[in-house]
Amino acid sequence: MANEPLNEKLYQAAEKTIANGGGTAASPMVVGGNVAAGAADSGNPIKIGGRYNATLPTLTDGLRGDAQLTTRGALFVGISGLNQGLSNGYSSLVSPYTHTSTGGAAPMAVGGYIFNGTTMDMDAKPNITKRIASSAASGNPDFLKASAGNLMMVWGQNGAAITYLQVYNKATAPTIGTDTPILTYPIAALERFSLMLPRGGYYFSTGVAYAFTTDAAGTTGASAAAVIACNIMGS
Repeated sequence: MANEPLNEKLYQAAEKTIANGGGTAASPMVVGGNVAAGAADSGNPIKIGGRYNATLPTLTDGLRGDAQLTTRGALFVGISGLNQGLSNGYSSLVSPYTHTSTGGAAPMAVGGYIFNGTTMDMDAKPNITKRIASSAASGNPDFLKASAGNLMMVWGQNGAAITYLQVYNKATAPTIGTDTPILTYPIAALERFSLMLPRGGYYFSTGVAYAFTTDAAGTTGASAAAVIACNIMGS
């Protein structure tokens, strides 16, 4: 009976807390779990939420932030410091995520993306191929892709003279002797050759174009049939 006044006071305090919506800024409601850490789980889980922002917030020291969600309601997870030293970070993740970042966090939850130096691009298998049964006269200038893309693999058979594969950052066929190659690959005479680039390939911001020349500088086109059974692959 001696505890009844105290119990009544606790009950009234609980009612007041509920009436105030679970606490106030000055007197926040303290919530604890029903079991201790390391103990067997039991009871009903508490639903948690987050926030979707088309542009991620920029927090400064000491600020509290919301958990970030994708447009599909999935948790947007990142690691800090990935792009330290880059002035613009990266941007333009594609649907369904549609988040734009100004730096400091990598969208690891989406997975399968590679940083190309400016943006995060989806990691893709080779899906574009140029098959050259026998190279044409004047160096066979042509293009693999008429927009930004990756050179990923090249293989074939060379003729009787050393030949150089020249690769250009162009969306159209190059002009040998005028355009400047980005990559030059020597092909030994009478040899099968293969060029394997690092994971994700080599990125070209404008397009992927190529030609075969007789010199490393790329000024003179190779003769007809200089290279046969050549396949150039990218994405």
